[in-house]
Amino acid sequence: MSQDPAWNVFPSAKARSAAARDGSNPNVLKRYQACHQCRKRKLKCDAKRPCSTCVRSHAHAKALAPSGSQIPAHPECTFDVPAEVDSSSSASSISPRSSISPGNETNGTMELEENTLGLEGLSVGHNQDNVIHSLDHQLLSYDRQSSSELDGDICIPLPPSSENPHFSSAPDLMQTTTASSIHKPDLDLFVGSICPGEPSALLSPQLEMMLPNWPPGLPAPQLLRHLIEIFFTSQPHARRLFHVPSFMKSLTYPPSHPQFPIAPVLHAICAISPMYTAAALMTSPFAGGVLYRGTSQGYRILEQNPESFTEQQTLLAKETIAKCWATGHRPVQVLQANIVLSWYLWNHAKYAWDCTGRSLRMVSLLKLNSCPPFESMAAHDLIATLLLPPAESWIEEETRRNVFWLAYSLDRTFAIGSTFAIDYNDVGQFLPIRGDLFDNGDTFLVDQRQWAHTKNVLLVHPPDQCDSFTIFIKGTLLITHVRSFTHRFKIHQYASNSGPTTPEALDPRRTREFQDIDNTLSSFRKSFPSSHRNPINGSVVDRHLYGACLCMPTAIILLHEPYADARNSACISSIKVLTAARDILDLIYIIWSTSYDITLLDLSCSLGWYLAGRVFARCLQVAIEANNQDQISILQTEFAFVQLAIRKVGERIPLAREHAKMLHLLAIKLCGASYVDPLNVSLSA
Repeated sequence: MSQDPAWNVFPSAKARSAAARDGSNPNVLKRYQACHQCRKRKLKCDAKRPCSTCVRSHAHAKALAPSGSQIPAHPECTFDVPAEVDSSSSASSISPRSSISPGNETNGTMELEENTLGLEGLSVGHNQDNVIHSLDHQLLSYDRQSSSELDGDICIPLPPSSENPHFSSAPDLMQTTTASSIHKPDLDLFVGSICPGEPSALLSPQLEMMLPNWPPGLPAPQLLRHLIEIFFTSQPHARRLFHVPSFMKSLTYPPSHPQFPIAPVLHAICAISPMYTAAALMTSPFAGGVLYRGTSQGYRILEQNPESFTEQQTLLAKETIAKCWATGHRPVQVLQANIVLSWYLWNHAKYAWDCTGRSLRMVSLLKLNSCPPFESMAAHDLIATLLLPPAESWIEEETRRNVFWLAYSLDRTFAIGSTFAIDYNDVGQFLPIRGDLFDNGDTFLVDQRQWAHTKNVLLVHPPDQCDSFTIFIKGTLLITHVRSFTHRFKIHQYASNSGPTTPEALDPRRTREFQDIDNTLSSFRKSFPSSHRNPINGSVVDRHLYGACLCMPTAIILLHEPYADARNSACISSIKVLTAARDILDLIYIIWSTSYDITLLDLSCSLGWYLAGRVFARCLQVAIEANNQDQISILQTEFAFVQLAIRKVGERIPLAREHAKMLHLLAIKLCGASYVDPLNVSLSA
């Protein structure tokens, strides 16, 4: 790893140690002349009684102490040599370990680890400039110490997180909250991380020496854990893509252990997590090439700005995914990393089609889209058993199944204008089980489970094996049926009639297949169990259920919009499309009435809201042409609120920002600028 040029202005630790020994540097104390507290914390000491560092730490602790806490009246600052004794003559006789009593070697080592890796006394809400200043001070103070004071290697595993306020093993039900209440970083995680303007958030040279086996390109261990916990808390599907208890346990192993997560997974998580926390000091998501396109202007923007931490982790994720996939190393984790990378790319409105399609191709090659007894009989498909051995546990088997469904739903939700990587008829897989069963590792009888092709699977939801995530997956299957019909109807018509047909015969609304899909769409939400009718229950927002409720009106718009004639008041498709758009608007009103951070919803929500806004814009155009003032006022208000919600999500999610811009331009084109609110300056920049 190349060393940051900023560190080159300081002399090396070896040079400083030599200067201290020959007395050429009058500001460096002799060994063990510093106070016990500064030596433990690896800070610079001036040997005053008390020293300046302990005085500042004591004042800092008093200033930030919670009400009612007991703080000593004077700073604790103790020395090996009494004040009246000449420290210069007696320091050399002091044993290097005299400050650690025989019974406290372990505690002394743990304190050294904690204070070397943490920023003691810093808390959430401090000014970031102070954080960086303190960070620089501690790292440079550490570097000024002779490296010979550390005997042996220091093992710093990722600590357990049961007490971390950002992480919980509870089911994926997000409490109603504001963004600031869960996205504040724990600033003692900025260990060896970045400063504003630096090109990376990787390990500092000092921590590289302390963590020689740490994977290159990853941030320091505690910052990495923070990003992982934020990922599992904030990303809607993270707890289904990974079995969280198993994953968090794997982090406690050393990096060389075979169960430690592979680099692509960690890089992909580090790429997407800064969206939800400031701990990585990510640059503005709308600047510095984060939204660059494949144009000359975009490349110039990228060249003029340093890459952010997120951009670095994205590039590392892509490189390590390609390397591990080429070597066949732990293919399921490679697939998981590719799905997380797809989430990141979609969030940032980047070119994600290839990444999403690659996930489906991986799924197809590994045969995760089917399971016994529906595996293929083709002899060449036996290669999948060579690439992916049988699952070693029930949890691993269910994880593979969830991986398939998340890759499948991502493709069905966003690749609306593209062809399918896996045909629906090739899916011979169980639907996911309840999240609590998955987390606890409880098995479920195979003969009682639902398949993707089970009769009435979209309208029957057994409560013992179905939860909001399962219903969300069924919602994506609903969209799959609509897309399959829309894309292939004319081909099927041509094949069934052995040649071209008249335009009247091509009206899909007269076919039995269209009517069956339409009836299923109308009955989908009504079929939800009584416990899953409302995505918001008190102060809890169920993100998967919200997405499932949104799937139905979204699918109705996709099915009927091509045939809707807003100028014909008797057009059934036009009525259904407008009704579906208002159903989506009701879902926006519901979530808006809470304090929930809507940027934490699934990516598909922004797309559904955009489709509703598009319907309102076209209906508003017709109302303007007819000079119907009542309808103009109503539709203008409805459109404005949808646009407002998408803009709000666009403050963090660039994909929603693009949806807001597209909707704004469409409304101006159809209705004129006078009927459309001006686009927010921050979004139009």
